[in-house]
Amino acid sequence: MFIKKFNRLTEDEFVLLKGTEKMVNMITNKYYTETHELIEWLDDNAIGNFCVVKHLKGWILYLEMLEDMLNARQLCEPKTKDAPPVHSINIVNET
Repeated sequence: MFIKKFNRLTEDEFVLLKGTEKMVNMITNKYYTETHELIEWLDDNAIGNFCVVKHLKGWILYLEMLEDMLNARQLCEPKTKDAPPVHSINIVNET
């Protein structure tokens, strides 16, 4: 048996926030994704509350904390190769 904090709001809970500062903040942090893994990641890792609404082929995300989206972007963005170490770069003086 376990218990954990669950930050995802239902659509009804989200509607109850109408007229509050929290609702304004969440609408400001509105994003769209077609990646269900991102929603699962938010379920496990979100710092603040968020709401997920089905839309077209994906979902609209309303996030309380901008940090949640910044962390999610790191998860979704392709990894870039590290720059080679400075000592391995050949510098030729052509003068």
